[in-house]
Amino acid sequence: MSNTLLNAAWKAQLSAAEKFVLVALADFADEARECFPSIPMLMERCSMSDRGVQKQLVALIAHGYLERDFRKGRSTIYRITDPRTWFTPNDVHPEHGSPQPRTTFTPERGSGLG
Repeated sequence: MSNTLLNAAWKAQLSAAEKFVLVALADFADEARECFPSIPMLMERCSMSDRGVQKQLVALIAHGYLERDFRKGRSTIYRITDPRTWFTPNDVHPEHGSPQPRTTFTPERGSGLG
Protein backbone atom coordinates (compact mmCIF):
# COMPACT_ATOMS: atom_id res chain seq x y z
CA MET A 1 0.00 0.00 0.00
CA SER A 2 1.19 3.47 -0.87
CA ASN A 3 0.01 6.26 1.44
CA THR A 4 0.80 8.84 -1.23
CA LEU A 5 -1.42 6.99 -3.68
CA LEU A 6 -4.21 6.56 -1.12
CA ASN A 7 -4.14 10.26 -0.24
CA ALA A 8 -4.33 11.20 -3.93
CA ALA A 9 -7.21 8.76 -4.47
CA TRP A 10 -9.20 10.40 -1.67
CA LYS A 11 -8.70 13.81 -3.31
CA ALA A 12 -9.68 12.67 -6.81
CA GLN A 13 -12.65 14.45 -8.39
CA LEU A 14 -14.80 11.36 -8.99
CA SER A 15 -18.23 10.04 -8.17
CA ALA A 16 -18.49 8.21 -4.86
CA ALA A 17 -18.55 4.78 -6.51
CA GLU A 18 -15.58 5.55 -8.77
CA LYS A 19 -13.61 6.95 -5.86
CA PHE A 20 -14.37 3.92 -3.69
CA VAL A 21 -13.00 1.53 -6.32
CA LEU A 22 -9.94 3.75 -6.86
CA VAL A 23 -9.27 3.85 -3.11
CA ALA A 24 -9.59 0.05 -2.93
CA LEU A 25 -7.13 -0.34 -5.80
CA ALA A 26 -4.74 2.17 -4.20
CA ASP A 27 -4.91 0.14 -0.99
CA PHE A 28 -3.81 -2.98 -2.90
CA ALA A 29 -1.18 -1.19 -5.02
CA ASP A 30 2.56 -1.56 -4.60
CA GLU A 31 5.16 1.19 -4.99
CA ALA A 32 4.98 0.77 -8.78
CA ARG A 33 1.24 1.63 -8.51
CA GLU A 34 0.30 -1.89 -9.68
CA CYS A 35 -2.08 -4.43 -8.18
CA PHE A 36 -4.03 -7.47 -9.28
CA PRO A 37 -7.11 -7.97 -7.09
CA SER A 38 -9.83 -10.19 -8.49
CA ILE A 39 -13.26 -8.81 -9.34
CA PRO A 40 -14.80 -10.84 -6.48
CA MET A 41 -12.25 -9.28 -4.10
CA LEU A 42 -13.18 -5.77 -5.31
CA MET A 43 -16.88 -6.67 -5.05
CA GLU A 44 -16.39 -7.66 -1.42
CA ARG A 45 -14.15 -4.71 -0.56
CA CYS A 46 -16.46 -2.12 -2.18
CA SER A 47 -19.82 -3.79 -1.41
CA MET A 48 -20.73 -3.67 -5.10
CA SER A 49 -22.02 -6.12 -7.66
CA ASP A 50 -19.83 -7.56 -10.40
CA ARG A 51 -21.46 -5.21 -12.89
CA GLY A 52 -21.00 -2.24 -10.53
CA VAL A 53 -17.28 -2.87 -10.11
CA GLN A 54 -16.81 -3.40 -13.86
CA LYS A 55 -18.66 -0.14 -14.60
CA GLN A 56 -16.43 1.83 -12.22
CA LEU A 57 -13.26 0.27 -13.64
CA VAL A 58 -14.30 1.29 -17.17
CA ALA A 59 -15.03 4.82 -15.94
CA LEU A 60 -11.66 5.08 -14.16
CA ILE A 61 -9.89 3.99 -17.34
CA ALA A 62 -11.89 6.48 -19.43
CA HIS A 63 -11.04 9.30 -16.99
CA GLY A 64 -7.33 8.44 -17.14
CA TYR A 65 -6.93 7.28 -13.53
CA LEU A 66 -6.31 3.64 -14.36
CA GLU A 67 -4.78 1.31 -16.94
CA ARG A 68 -5.61 -2.37 -17.19
CA ASP A 69 -3.59 -5.23 -18.68
CA PHE A 70 -5.48 -8.45 -19.32
CA ARG A 71 -3.21 -11.49 -19.09
CA LYS A 72 -4.46 -14.73 -20.62
CA GLY A 73 -4.80 -17.41 -17.97
CA ARG A 74 -3.57 -15.08 -15.23
CA SER A 75 -4.91 -12.24 -13.16
CA THR A 76 -5.51 -8.80 -14.63
CA ILE A 77 -2.98 -6.15 -13.65
CA TYR A 78 -4.32 -2.72 -12.74
CA ARG A 79 -1.89 0.19 -12.96
CA ILE A 80 -2.94 3.44 -11.33
CA THR A 81 -1.69 6.37 -13.37
CA ASP A 82 0.62 8.97 -11.86
CA PRO A 83 -1.52 11.08 -9.49
CA ARG A 84 0.40 14.20 -10.52
CA THR A 85 -1.41 13.98 -13.87
CA TRP A 86 -4.87 13.97 -12.25
CA PHE A 87 -4.96 17.64 -11.33
CA THR A 88 -3.89 20.88 -12.93
CA PRO A 89 -2.36 23.62 -10.72
CA ASN A 90 -5.67 25.51 -10.89
CA ASP A 91 -7.47 22.51 -9.37
CA VAL A 92 -5.50 22.56 -6.13
CA HIS A 93 -6.71 24.65 -3.20
CA PRO A 94 -3.83 26.89 -2.02
CA GLU A 95 -4.48 26.36 1.70
CA HIS A 96 -4.83 22.61 2.05
CA GLY A 97 -3.73 21.11 -1.25
CA SER A 98 -6.98 19.38 -2.09
CA PRO A 99 -8.74 19.91 -5.41
CA GLN A 100 -11.21 22.75 -5.79
CA PRO A 101 -14.86 21.70 -6.10
CA ARG A 102 -15.93 21.01 -9.69
CA THR A 103 -18.72 23.55 -9.64
CA THR A 104 -19.67 26.49 -7.50
CA PHE A 105 -23.13 27.46 -6.39
CA THR A 106 -24.14 31.10 -6.44
CA PRO A 107 -27.70 31.71 -5.25
CA GLU A 108 -29.81 34.00 -7.37
CA ARG A 109 -30.98 37.28 -5.93
CA GLY A 110 -34.38 36.89 -4.32
CA SER A 111 -34.15 33.11 -4.09
CA GLY A 112 -34.04 33.18 -0.30
CA LEU A 113 -30.69 31.36 -0.34
CA GLY A 114 -28.33 34.29 -0.18
